[in-house]
Amino acid sequence: MENTEKPENSLENTEVIAEKVRNIPSNKPIAFSFTDFFERNRKMVIYGGIGLGVLIVAAAGYFYYNSGREDEAQKAFFRAERYYELDSVKLALKGDGYATGMEDVADEYGNTKAGQDAHYYIGMAKLREGKYQDAIDNLQDFHLKSPIVYPLAQGGIADAYSQLKDYESAAKYYMKAAEFSENDFTAPKFYKKAGLTYEKLGDFAKAKEVYQKIKDKYPNTYVARDIDKWIQRANAENGFKD
Repeated sequence: MENTEKPENSLENTEVIAEKVRNIPSNKPIAFSFTDFFERNRKMVIYGGIGLGVLIVAAAGYFYYNSGREDEAQKAFFRAERYYELDSVKLALKGDGYATGMEDVADEYGNTKAGQDAHYYIGMAKLREGKYQDAIDNLQDFHLKSPIVYPLAQGGIADAYSQLKDYESAAKYYMKAAEFSENDFTAPKFYKKAGLTYEKLGDFAKAKEVYQKIKDKYPNTYVARDIDKWIQRANAENGFKD
């Protein structure tokens, strides 16, 4: 005997279901039963809950682990920082045989605040020692976006590149330092250095532009006191007429 029963997924049944859905009034609320949802999606709910629980536990564990490392790093960094303040740079960087030096703090705890501070101090110390590539490497590893210290780090990178006579990189980092934080302390200082570097590159139009920015945005700063002289010099070198 021929089976005349239509399968559940037949076109006719599909059209009937679609018609029923279309005939539901748009203003009629659709009842939601969490029990029904759970029964239909039992595995998804269970595994989703397990996954969320694992993420929460992992995040809590990472926070606990990282906060512990931060404490360790701060303790290790404390004496090294005192040495640096006393201008005992070698002891600050290498340690004294009992206390950890900044180089070890940076290597072991580089992703903590103390480790980041260590990179900054090391970079500045290497700059003073004339080890310019070491200075660049450490200052580029400093990522704490402080409105004062971060521009100083970028300016330190620029100073190192300038000493290496890579004036294009120096100008780039001076501008990065100046533009990161528009404050009266770092911005005009690094705009001025950028202008002088553009002059070394022979780009007097760009030099004039940054000198003018000092005059317009930071007129009451120390750097701006003689900025007209530098603007006129850039004009003259570039063949402009006032």
